[in-house]
Amino acid sequence: MEDKDIDLFGHMNYLRYIDYLEAARSDWFAKAGMPFDRMTELKIGIVILKFEMHYIGEAVLGDELTIETIPVKLGTKSFTFKQKIY
Repeated sequence: MEDKDIDLFGHMNYLRYIDYLEAARSDWFAKAGMPFDRMTELKIGIVILKFEMHYIGEAVLGDELTIETIPVKLGTKSFTFKQKIY
């Protein structure tokens, strides 16, 4: 986490959480053998239909964050991930 991630109250700005979650999803796809450049090549796109976030506590400057990305549902045309930030 960097200074630019912090809002006026000393907490991580909510938009930065979204950026970190997106980076973790990209990492998950790459580790699963389907990096985004390969998806682009195969004309596979991802659309976020629903994004829901529940805050239990705030992140502050100096915190080290770990993101867990878990696929929880696989359909024929869609899938669902659950992500947790520790």
